[in-house]
Amino acid sequence: MLFLAAEPDITPITNLITTWIHIGQALVGSVGALAFIFALACMS
Repeated sequence: MLFLAAEPDITPITNLITTWIHIGQALVGSVGALAFIFALACMS
């Protein structure tokens, strides 16, 4: 089969997935930091 000889270029898809993973990690980190600060404020 001739059309299976060329491998597809998945670089844009992997870049998009990596970008969304980094965005998710940043959101989780910021929410975690806000929850920690809020917990410290409520303790006193």
